[in-house]
Amino acid sequence: MHGTGYLILEDGSFYDGEWKNSHKNGFGREMVIGSLIYKGYYSEAKKEGEGIIAWDNGNYYKGNWSDDKPNGKGKMKWESGEKYTGEFLNGMMHGFGICVLLDG
Repeated sequence: MHGTGYLILEDGSFYDGEWKNSHKNGFGREMVIGSLIYKGYYSEAKKEGEGIIAWDNGNYYKGNWSDDKPNGKGKMKWESGEKYTGEFLNGMMHGFGICVLLDG
């Protein structure tokens, strides 16, 4: 598959976006039933560049991605209301950032 297309799986999960050599590549939207929604960029089927992901439990991350993981600047907010804005490395909070906890 090459270009723009829509893929729907048997469980109702889907990907709607750009493809290259049968891989998600470029801008797209993905929903995995019972799990998450992602809207952003892909490279060779991995999240890469700017994107936002929201999980069914209310948590979300908005920011930079590299190799399918949060990398660079971003914001993570948990369903509890706690949040972190700052730097990420390989999916983990790393470097400078501000963390707001509900218990002070």
